[in-house]
Amino acid sequence: MNEVYYTAKFVFRRIVTKAMYWSIILFPVIAIMAVTVVLPLKSSISFNDVPLFLEIVLCAYVLMTGFCFSMIVTREFFNDKTSRVMETLITMSNAKIQFYGKLLGITATIFLANILYVGLFIWLEKSASWMGNMLRSIVKQISAEQVIIFSIAAVIIVVQILLIAIFLGVLIDREEKIGQASFFTLLYSGICVAIALTTVLLISNLSSLELALPILGPILLPILIVKEAINPIVAVIAIAWQFIIVYSFFTYLMSFYRKNVLNYAKRKLW
Repeated sequence: MNEVYYTAKFVFRRIVTKAMYWSIILFPVIAIMAVTVVLPLKSSISFNDVPLFLEIVLCAYVLMTGFCFSMIVTREFFNDKTSRVMETLITMSNAKIQFYGKLLGITATIFLANILYVGLFIWLEKSASWMGNMLRSIVKQISAEQVIIFSIAAVIIVVQILLIAIFLGVLIDREEKIGQASFFTLLYSGICVAIALTTVLLISNLSSLELALPILGPILLPILIVKEAINPIVAVIAIAWQFIIVYSFFTYLMSFYRKNVLNYAKRKLW
């Protein structure tokens, strides 16, 4: 357990001391603050469809997570294949400890970024800007049940994006492919967001395949559950299926990492 902790601590420090980490996670913050300041102040802004607002926020969070963390996570796991230091570390411990340590360290960096985003939300909600007025009117209408449902969906989505990025980081064999791998993660996340918003806004027919797909399913489920637009049994099955996907992919990823972490890119995996 101590080895996992020290590995996680090392990974966390290595990531948060890089300028790329802060430049990436601060980009959405700066963009939102700029929009808030530039646009004129309005005294009354209302948003009556709270579930739709939460769905839009969730979709924005999916894109932000795919953009901000996919490259960081992919690069972190690819770096293991570019140095023989990892061979010494695994010899001293094992691949499982290194994998869990890295995963814990990366999770800590994501948690730190989320704290920053929550702080931004609180600041905006307390501000006198048009966005502050809008957020205050929306917060009054949001129930604890809605917050819990959408928060669980956000956690599932983050985990799925994280696992995809780890898989691609172990899979690729050259550093120049990190950008391609990150783009694939962002592209898939963007397609899921586009399909989800199209389904919700245009009220198109929902297929069981959409609920079964990773990322897309957790995006759609919260608003369907809150609006009671889905059969409770189907919702339970869809949620259970998403957890099965996470568990199965995580189990496979652990084995895949152990087999390929010491590959040193001798053979093409991508």
